[in-house]
Amino acid sequence: MKDLFLSDIDLQRLAEESTDNASQDQGTDPTNSGDDKNGQEEKEYLKITQEELNNMFDKRLKRQEDKLTKQFEERRAEEIRQSKLTQAEKEAEEREKKDKELAEAKETIRLMKLSNDTSDLLSKEDISQDFKSFLMGDNLEDTIKNVDNFKKVFNHSRKSWTTR
Repeated sequence: MKDLFLSDIDLQRLAEESTDNASQDQGTDPTNSGDDKNGQEEKEYLKITQEELNNMFDKRLKRQEDKLTKQFEERRAEEIRQSKLTQAEKEAEEREKKDKELAEAKETIRLMKLSNDTSDLLSKEDISQDFKSFLMGDNLEDTIKNVDNFKKVFNHSRKSWTTR
């Protein structure tokens, strides 16, 4: 049935109809592309046989089928593994999962707070926010050291440029 369906489609005719409809909607003539040379019309068509088209579809469908089969097998294996666990083991896994999510959320909050603190520090020191990603350290103390070192180097460079 798949071969019958794909072989019944005349893609070239469909493409021509869609370009005819599009050009009619825009009020242009599809036969006159404006690229005529000495009155000769040049049209380029993608030439593809039905067999090549079928092969492309088959390859794509095969890749999708393989991907879905793999996902299904992984989920099924996980369900089988979990069905063999005791209630205590299931609770321990759930607790471990929630602990991991909590740790990720805490890290995200820590980074957001550090980013805000870095922005405040840069504003206070009159340094452009463009340098924030370069100066932000792993914690506030490292960030303060980075900003202080940057200010020293920057001020020294500015002084050497102004004395020249």
